[in-house]
Amino acid sequence: MVYIIEARQKHFQGQQHERTLKKGDRVAMLGGGIAVVEQADEKEALVVFGNGLLLRIARKDIVLNHRNMRWECEAKS
Repeated sequence: MVYIIEARQKHFQGQQHERTLKKGDRVAMLGGGIAVVEQADEKEALVVFGNGLLLRIARKDIVLNHRNMRWECEAKS
């Protein structure tokens, strides 16, 4: 029984790590292109586009799209 509980805890921790935005992850800016995360914390993320443009995005605006298996954010003016 203890083995099952420990295995479940490890599985949950692995899933939690996968769902954490981290440096190097790609973010699809809907209507704006693909950016790469340079820095991320619990409040905001700093992303860079291929042309060198840096953008600071509120972390709450970036969501994991499970259907497409990617991070997404709506491009706002």
